[in-house]
Amino acid sequence: MKFSDLPITEKQRNEIIEQTAEAVLVFNNEGYLVYGNDSGCAMLDAQLVKCEEEAKNRYSCPLLADKRNKSFVRFIKNQLKEASFVPEVVQFTTNTGKRNLEARVMPLKENGVSQGILVMLANVTDAYTLRRHEKDSAVTFIGLITVICAYLFTWSLFEFTLDKHLSTVTYTHMIEGISFLLFIYILIFTSLKPRDVGLFVRPRTFLKTLWMVIPGGILVCGILILANYLIRLMGHPIKEYFIGGSLAGMQSYVFTAILQEFLSRGVIQTTVRSLMKIRFQKFWGVFMSSLLFSLMHLPFGFPFMIGAFLLGIILGIIFEKTENIWGCALLHWGVGYLAMAMFF
Repeated sequence: MKFSDLPITEKQRNEIIEQTAEAVLVFNNEGYLVYGNDSGCAMLDAQLVKCEEEAKNRYSCPLLADKRNKSFVRFIKNQLKEASFVPEVVQFTTNTGKRNLEARVMPLKENGVSQGILVMLANVTDAYTLRRHEKDSAVTFIGLITVICAYLFTWSLFEFTLDKHLSTVTYTHMIEGISFLLFIYILIFTSLKPRDVGLFVRPRTFLKTLWMVIPGGILVCGILILANYLIRLMGHPIKEYFIGGSLAGMQSYVFTAILQEFLSRGVIQTTVRSLMKIRFQKFWGVFMSSLLFSLMHLPFGFPFMIGAFLLGIILGIIFEKTENIWGCALLHWGVGYLAMAMFF
């Protein structure tokens, strides 16, 4: 039995269509929207305005004129040429964000002559986001495990098999290179975008970040200087000079600090956090990214790993609060270079 053959009145049939949760839209052959139920208007954030100048049964449809939704307009035009019964997911941008809509199209004919198409849309944004998250999680997990294993394999090969002790600078470049490859891998194979890693920040937010970072940086640097002084006072000087380093090394470390924060906080912490849709999500994101950050400093010795882990916790909290890497990079540069100049 067809829906039109049901023993209900015309008014009841219209009420069923109006109250259905799915969007029901009808386009005629000329591309005019001639019908849209309340669910369709709500789903697309569109207001159908009757156009009296052209015809009483035609409506102007602002959503088809929206430049943000060229793909949706293209989809409708293609379906008018040849309607497909196969469900297709299309993306639609509203004032509240992007939505993924499953579209099913049925051609409308009268006496064998095409009268347009009927489009039914269901909002599948949540299900689509969940599937995308599952894919991103699997891809990110594979990338992280591969990078860590490759790094540990290379380190053990040189240290234990070939008995070659590479310099800390070499290991630093190795960390940066492997991490950068991880970023490229994630950028290509997941939905992560450059804006998600905290590169872009408003001036006002940047100033707030500085007010948060500078006092903490002064405190940590003071602790490092005090620790160095106490070690020397106990008769165990680590270096010949109280503070080593050079101006050229300080300048070059700026690039190192920015790159490492871009990779460790912007890339690793963001992706690890997205893997864990659990309680205390932010805490575990900071904790796990700090563990990975400290593990990459394994060739520098256990004390340096502990220091890197504690610094990673602080930097992770700052990143969560400010949502940009620049404050983290500034603190990393000041504390990291001071530690290297005094202890390594």
